Amino acid sequence: MIKKIDHLGIAVLDPARGLAIFSEALGLRLEQIEDIPSQKLRSYHLRAGESHLELLFPTDPDSTVAKFIEKKGAGFHH
Repeated sequence: MIKKIDHLGIAVLDPARGLAIFSEALGLRLEQIEDIPSQKLRSYHLRAGESHLELLFPTDPDSTVAKFIEKKGAGFHH
């Protein structure tokens, strides 16, 4: 039985648009913005009850997330 989901990762092309959708439209609170140079991405953490949504924005076209978006489009990553 699943008792809790830590977080869901969503790959985005435009972090401002993603924040508008999840923060403004759904009322989720932005808690942290984190640059992760080793993964070539910027991560936006939004609180969703006891869980988090993590918006993943690639900062380099060679990053794993950028390649994911190129292949599958923006959306659920993990």
